[in-house]
Amino acid sequence: MASSRLSTPPAKGVRFEEVDGLLPENKELRSKLFDLSNLRGKYPQVFIEDGGEYEFVGDWDAFEAIVENDTVSETTARMQGIKTFSSVFSKCM
Repeated sequence: MASSRLSTPPAKGVRFEEVDGLLPENKELRSKLFDLSNLRGKYPQVFIEDGGEYEFVGDWDAFEAIVENDTVSETTARMQGIKTFSSVFSKCM
């Protein structure tokens, strides 16, 4: 369920902000984010913002997998190239 996953970033000390892409004042940002993700009109999408620069993390399915994978040990994740919440969002924590 989306709402339970949305509580993960704040619970782990990551500031989380939702952007309503339908609002006219967000049109420029929405276009910029769609250009990064190459996924127009597919919601939600997860990005990391750092100093005005954005990095695309993934769509909702990818985000859920990253959250689920946080139970994998760091060594296993590193060896198998598994993205975990802690590794993807480490610079935000």
